[in-house]
Amino acid sequence: MKPSLLSRSVHKWLALFVGLQLLIWAITGFYMVAIKLDFIHGDSLVRNLRTPLGNTADVLPIAQVTSRYPEITLISLHSLPSLSTPVYELTAAGRRVLLDATNGQQLSPLSSGMIRQLARSYYAGKGQLSAVQLLEHDVPMEIRGRSAPLWRADFDDWLETTLYLHPDTGALIARRHRLWRWYDFLWTLHIMDYGVREAPTGVVPRVATVLGTVTIASGVWLLYFSFWRPRPRVEVQLMSFLRKLHKWLGLIIGLQLVLWAVSGVMFAWLDRDAVDAVGSVRTAEPTALSPTLMKKEPTTWLSDYPAQDIYEVRAIALADRWVWRVELRDRVELRAIEDGARVKVDEEWLRRVALDRYAGGGHLLAATLQTQPDIASRAKGPVWQAQFDDPQRTALYFAADDGHFIAARTASWRWYDFFWMLHTMDYQGRDNFNNPLIVLLGFATLWLSVSGALLLLRSFRLA
Repeated sequence: MKPSLLSRSVHKWLALFVGLQLLIWAITGFYMVAIKLDFIHGDSLVRNLRTPLGNTADVLPIAQVTSRYPEITLISLHSLPSLSTPVYELTAAGRRVLLDATNGQQLSPLSSGMIRQLARSYYAGKGQLSAVQLLEHDVPMEIRGRSAPLWRADFDDWLETTLYLHPDTGALIARRHRLWRWYDFLWTLHIMDYGVREAPTGVVPRVATVLGTVTIASGVWLLYFSFWRPRPRVEVQLMSFLRKLHKWLGLIIGLQLVLWAVSGVMFAWLDRDAVDAVGSVRTAEPTALSPTLMKKEPTTWLSDYPAQDIYEVRAIALADRWVWRVELRDRVELRAIEDGARVKVDEEWLRRVALDRYAGGGHLLAATLQTQPDIASRAKGPVWQAQFDDPQRTALYFAADDGHFIAARTASWRWYDFFWMLHTMDYQGRDNFNNPLIVLLGFATLWLSVSGALLLLRSFRLA
């Protein structure tokens, strides 16, 4: 058989088996790149996620709070958008508790009336609150990963916006809307994970990505011969247009199609646990805060800051040391829990923090402060990098201002990230897959797939 005929036959029969999934990838991919991810996340539908703490002159001393509740592992002084006074949020003996910070009255569990006030305060859309419901047992698929109980607040706008709130603290847990739900459904079809909808792992996506790559490669092979193919003497005008459209789109975007296919294969075949550093990072175990550590109340030094600039004061444990984390309008500071003196995370302290979070079998090689934006951590500010000598060359990243854990990166993740860059066509930040280039190529790929499907159907009708 001539190479030109062989290439056409191979491409045709491969497309028959995997063509539907190729079309699904094109449709779902275009939807995901065409709609801004910030909008999908619902950023424009919410407000008041951070509210200034305000006046702290009448706040109860923390010593009075800790004397009432044993085994405190978290305590935070902040505000809620619908309340006129600050609140204390704490975890005591494993239970979340919310208190009015001026009189110590326990507010949790929050009433439906307070949930309604909070939902309206968080919501930035034009609709009206239509219903609130306490989910006591099961949560819907759209907030998988969270556990009941949760409050659900529905609004009657065209997006069918839903806000989910914590029943004890009033915190906004998640926001969902019509376009997010479509995105989630199409994401399921795109990654072929029809269960948990998290990653393209398993036999089905692995086989499909390999077949898809071979199909695209055969199309590139066929493309070479198509420019020397004799033009049919008689052909339906529509079919002639589709054939030309398919050929020229394949010529223009063929290389990127190959890159999308190859990167999809890597996503499906890389060990997901190794990519996510499973087994290399341990969850920080909460330790009880001893009231005897606090020699000085935060209210004695909060006057160092303008009241409108303070958003939260939280006690956190960094390895073997408790500190106050002060969230301000434009920065974060740490204060010693004993006397309120300003402290900074240095290399020795960071080493202890890193060893406390690391669960692998390697040794800590170095702790390095990186002052420039780091592509691996995706952090915009300075970060600490803790490098370990395990086989995966695991690196842990921590924020330089408050020492909080940002991410774990492994050799497998670095390969994944490289192919993610090729897949999203964001060669700098690697997070923006709504950039104009990928939107344009996504639109072209959609037409390439549709024209290919029609030509495939036509070819079998003529056979």
